[in-house]
Amino acid sequence: MSQDVPIGKAHVSLAQLNDRSRDIFRQIVESYLATGEPVGSRNLARLITTPLSPASVRNVMSDLEQLGLIYAPHTSAGRLPTELGLRFFVDALMEVGDLTEEDRRAIEVQLAAAGRPATVEQAMSEAVTHLSGLTRTAAVVHHCGAGTTAAGLRAGVPAVGVPVLADQPFWARRLHALGAAPAPVPLAKLTPDRLAGALRSVTTDPRYAARAAAVAARLTAEDGSTRILRWLERPRPPSRSGGRPRGDAR
Repeated sequence: MSQDVPIGKAHVSLAQLNDRSRDIFRQIVESYLATGEPVGSRNLARLITTPLSPASVRNVMSDLEQLGLIYAPHTSAGRLPTELGLRFFVDALMEVGDLTEEDRRAIEVQLAAAGRPATVEQAMSEAVTHLSGLTRTAAVVHHCGAGTTAAGLRAGVPAVGVPVLADQPFWARRLHALGAAPAPVPLAKLTPDRLAGALRSVTTDPRYAARAAAVAARLTAEDGSTRILRWLERPRPPSRSGGRPRGDAR
């Protein structure tokens, strides 16, 4: 893949996109988030809700490219969203449902049990304060603990992983596999030259920033806490001995 990935700086207004352009752009982004691969006009013509020929789809794609929202990784490829495009998708087009009262209560119970802020709004405020500093950085160097890894990805910032112990090597490898970080540099093998090389790579190759932004978009659309709570609270079959399931203290 070419390393010449446009990183747009201009502001794009939702008003600049008609319904057809929004539909095609949404399909390009959602296909990229699902597969990580470019999508071409023929496939897009089958995916979009409005019947259009591949030639008409290509005309719309050309307009989106002029706006800096998508690009071609090489001449014969389909299109991928730029970093500007991914951030525009999150800010203007992503549809995220509201929490139900049941979900809200479940989250607040979980927060209280962890000694965190009492309401969803307070937790969101704390999270925004924590993430606001990260979003202004070109990259983050960290030990790849689960919490730090999640915070960096939610902020859409690429990383240099310097794992030390426990589960940190796993998360460092996962960041690399997602394309949001170069190969990790374990602390035991860290030298000034290796750190400088990793930082140079992650800040000059725009693919890392684009992949980090793509992962952030996927995380924004997820509701992991509620899914875990529902899984934990699911009905469990009795044990073979006829007793209560393990973990049931009643």
